[in-house]
Order: sequence, then C-alpha cells, then structure tokens
Amino acid sequence: MRVSNYVAYISVSLIWLITELSLAQYIQYSGIIILGTLINIISIILVSYRPTYHKYLFIVNTALLTYVGFTIPNYLATIYSIIMSVSIVIYLVLIDLIELSFLLISLPIIYVSYVAERLLERSLIVNKLMTLIGPIGMNARLFALILSWYLSLFIISIIAILLALLLTRRFSKEYIEN
Repeated sequence: MRVSNYVAYISVSLIWLITELSLAQYIQYSGIIILGTLINIISIILVSYRPTYHKYLFIVNTALLTYVGFTIPNYLATIYSIIMSVSIVIYLVLIDLIELSFLLISLPIIYVSYVAERLLERSLIVNKLMTLIGPIGMNARLFALILSWYLSLFIISIIAILLALLLTRRFSKEYIEN
C-alpha cells in the first residue's frame, strides 16, 4: 500500500470520526453513533497494521455512515450529506481512483444533476414515498434527496447514452459516405 493511500484513509476516517462525535450529543442517536465510532477506530487500527484492507474498511464505514444518515434529524441531513460526499470524493482523489481533471470536467454534469434532483424532489411520486417512509422511523427527507439524486443521475446517463448513440450513427454514416 502506498503511503498516500494510508494517509487518505486516515484523514477521511478522522473526518468521519469528528462527524460521528459531533452527532453523539443527540441522545436518541447515540447508540448507532457509538457503534460507528467504535468501528471507525477499529478500522483505523486495522489499517495501521494491515494496510491492504483500506478499501474494504472504507466500504464498511461508508455503509454504516449512510445508515446513520437515514436516522439523523432533518436539520442535520444537508450538512451530513455534504460532509459525506466531500470526504468520499477526497478519498477517491487521494487514492487516484478519480483524477482531478476528470472531476473538474464532471462538475457541470453534477450541477445539471443537482437541478434535476431538485425538480424530482418536488414531484408527486417522491412526496408520496416520503409519506410512506416517514412513519417507519427513517429520515424521509434524506431518503427523498438520495432517491431523487440517483434518479437524476440515471436520467442524465440515459440521455448521455442516447446522445452518444446518435452521434456515433451520424459520424459512421458520414464516414461510410466519404
């Protein structure tokens, strides 16, 4: 394992640890937060001794923190989502799974998906799902946010695929004619 991968994992784990400890002040969420904090500390120790496990432990921590995100109150959901998204992007850039140039190129796509997500969040279907999920005990607003985000990314990818197919056919016809 490269030193940069280790530093990336430890820095993201520390960001998550601070986030978990700041959420621990809310008594109703302290049980899952304590579990998340313990798993995070154990994973930091494991990565120190067995650095090859950093990707697997990252996935476990991400899954646990995603679950925590569904249980936190609405007023913390946006800040929590931003912290999670930024820390995941930082980790992926630091371990060279995402190049910084591709990340900068994808920012307009992220903005378009954000606009589409806002439109989908106000749709009737998502609002009906929020009323069904609210009584279960999950954070309905965060669920709607994530669902509409994934739907917007799906719609954008379908449009991109159709555009690529259309351009491929157009250029292949021009190539055959010449």
